[in-house]
Amino acid sequence: MNNKCNRHQFYTPKLILLFVSVMLLAGCASEPTKNDTKQEKFKINDSYLASTNGDTSSSDSVQQKPASQASQVYDSLASLPTSERVPPQQTNLASQFSTERMVSAAAKKIPLEDFIHYSFGEVLGVNYLIDKDLVSSEQTVTLNVAESISERNFFEVIARLLDSNKVDILFENDVYFLHEKSTENNKSMVFGIGASTSSVPMTNDEIIQVVPLKYGIKISVERTLNQLVDAKITADFEQSALFIRGKRENILRALDIVRLLDAPANRGKYVGLLHLTFIGIDDFSEQVSQLLENEGVPISIGKHNNKNVVIVPLPQIDSLVIFSSHQQGLNRVRYWAKLLDKPSLSETKQYFIYHPRYARASDIGESLAPLVAARSGGTSSGTSSRSANSNSNSNSNNSETTGQVPSTTSKVGAQTDILTFVVDERSNAIVFYTTGKEYQTLIPLIGRLDVLPKQVLLDIIIAEVTLTDEFSLGVEFAIKNGNVGLPEGIPTSGALFGSSKTGGTLAIGGADGGIVATALQTNQYVNVLSNPSLLVRDGVTATMSVGTEISVVGSTVSDDTGSGDKSKTNVEYRKTGVEISVTPTVNAQGIVIMEIDEKISNQVKGSSGAGDNPSIFERAIKTEVVAESGQTIILAGLVSSDVSTNDDGVPFLKDIPWLGSLFKTESRSNTKTELVMLVTPKVIHRTDQWQQISQSFERGLSNISLPKTK
Repeated sequence: MNNKCNRHQFYTPKLILLFVSVMLLAGCASEPTKNDTKQEKFKINDSYLASTNGDTSSSDSVQQKPASQASQVYDSLASLPTSERVPPQQTNLASQFSTERMVSAAAKKIPLEDFIHYSFGEVLGVNYLIDKDLVSSEQTVTLNVAESISERNFFEVIARLLDSNKVDILFENDVYFLHEKSTENNKSMVFGIGASTSSVPMTNDEIIQVVPLKYGIKISVERTLNQLVDAKITADFEQSALFIRGKRENILRALDIVRLLDAPANRGKYVGLLHLTFIGIDDFSEQVSQLLENEGVPISIGKHNNKNVVIVPLPQIDSLVIFSSHQQGLNRVRYWAKLLDKPSLSETKQYFIYHPRYARASDIGESLAPLVAARSGGTSSGTSSRSANSNSNSNSNNSETTGQVPSTTSKVGAQTDILTFVVDERSNAIVFYTTGKEYQTLIPLIGRLDVLPKQVLLDIIIAEVTLTDEFSLGVEFAIKNGNVGLPEGIPTSGALFGSSKTGGTLAIGGADGGIVATALQTNQYVNVLSNPSLLVRDGVTATMSVGTEISVVGSTVSDDTGSGDKSKTNVEYRKTGVEISVTPTVNAQGIVIMEIDEKISNQVKGSSGAGDNPSIFERAIKTEVVAESGQTIILAGLVSSDVSTNDDGVPFLKDIPWLGSLFKTESRSNTKTELVMLVTPKVIHRTDQWQQISQSFERGLSNISLPKTK
């Protein structure tokens, strides 16, 4: 009995310890992981493509020149390098002194040496050195500056005063040297360079002023200066400069006349560029020259010949440049151009070339071809491309021909009994062969087709939203009920197109759409898969593809002939990732119609299909939507479910039959995600809108600075 009790007392602590250990391990295995789902507040910013109050992108505000108006482009050219001209001596010493510090001084009949000490030492406080000849000078100086003047003005006063007393001032190494002027004429000569008043030295001696001219030397300029100015004028025609020698007052008077006469010729005061449609530039130049000469207007072709009106033909652009000394001459040439630039009334066919100013010639040709062909039952041809070697049924004689490259593109054009045209894509022109009267009827239609094509900037966001918490009932429900965390006052009702529970389109206009897009991006339950920005021309498809190609086993071919069995396996590649295709079309009111084709695919982890190939999970959306410029379109409703089972517990113990459940926990999770696509189109009517868009885009960059556009 005692032995039983002892054995019982011995086993009891072990059983208690084992029981406690089991409970602790079971608690560790079954305790769920806590996840703090409290969502922090986040800052919401507008989309950089969202419309603003100051947006002027409406189609009514498009500023485009008509087809008949010429566009002028000027490019400045770099001038020839010239060596820097340095004056022989420094003459503008007054610039060394301040214009803000005020001084005053007074001196009455004091010796010249004492005046220099007083002015340069006490008043100006600069370093100076006096020549020994001035020390023994008996000249006296009187000066009274009662009201304060600037240091610069004071130096100019004493410089002229010393100059009248035959004292010269030099500045070198921060020291002013004062010495007596030499009596030799060559040493007392002062030089200046420039056409401005400040470039003329402040001196009473004779000055040689070198004046460069901008528009060349005319004989009339030299003759006029010699008659009006008491100075010696010498012209250097090769350097295009004047040398003026005389006193400072005469130099200043001469510079006033030079600035008046150094200007372009009066005949170039008014310049116009004239485009002709029906008449040739040579024929028009000859006819208008005869007409204006008989009207009493002097005119010349090519060279000026001192005429008031000059016409310069430009054959490379089939235009004329008119230079006139008055506006009436320019208007008179335009008047005759309207009368003479008419199609010939004869039925003779001739060639006409139209150069589009805004559109592509091929686009205009594709629109004209069926219209022209339908008028008289003619034929039209479109554009088609083919490989040079793709025609396997080509004539054998052609294959033997050398030195010729077969054309890979057939030209756009049309042919009727009275009209034939073809598009020259190389020069972006349309060549017509018809009568002048027939060509004149087509010009208004071509002008309406020759317009600047619009562009659309697409901001696309593709994201996966975990359907939990505020998104438990879907993205659409969260936005419409204000659960996304939007600021107060933002309307979220939107416009829902389609009543199917599997998907729909939510349109949120203007800046509100940008705020919703940003809110979805910054939410912790949203995984942004891609966020591209695509620029595409109106009516053209923009495509983007990002992903990975996965190799899969294709067909297997067995060869039983010969020794042994041989098999050949073909490996194919399946692309996974994100593929987007958007085709925008902008109507006359600026509304964007978009054809959207989206496909997202990825490899399913831990799965295998036929032939041990990986399973591909694919989601796709193909639709057509309508939106305004700056409005955000939300495509949602593609919900997928991922069911997973987890078996966690204590190793080895969880595998014990029946008792293993005490050491493990089984959990099943069902994660639902919804695929969301947000598209924000921005219509670009004019090139000057890029400045505002680039600034908005740059605000979203932290370490990148965009180049400034002009």
